[in-house]
Amino acid sequence: IDTNRVQYRQLVQLSWTGRRLEDGQVFDEQGFGKATFPWSFGTPDQLVKGLEAAVSLLREGQEGRFILPSSLAFGGKGIPGPLEPWTPVLYTVRLEA
Repeated sequence: IDTNRVQYRQLVQLSWTGRRLEDGQVFDEQGFGKATFPWSFGTPDQLVKGLEAAVSLLREGQEGRFILPSSLAFGGKGIPGPLEPWTPVLYTVRLEA
């Protein structure tokens, strides 16, 4: 058993940067020197599915880069303005605590 793994409903602090794959433009940023995002692991509808999956792979203090297909990111909605529908994205995610 991996005892360092984030447990269901455990409160974690996250930092992330979301970038468009095609040009690296930042469209989503939280933490990294600013206020981190507090999240109870497994709470639905607070993070895109790809970020939830990324957190499950990280341990406290670790950072990873993840390419998220649009189905695990913003799907057909995109983000009006910076992100077209059905666009895969690159996230750098850090599990702070």
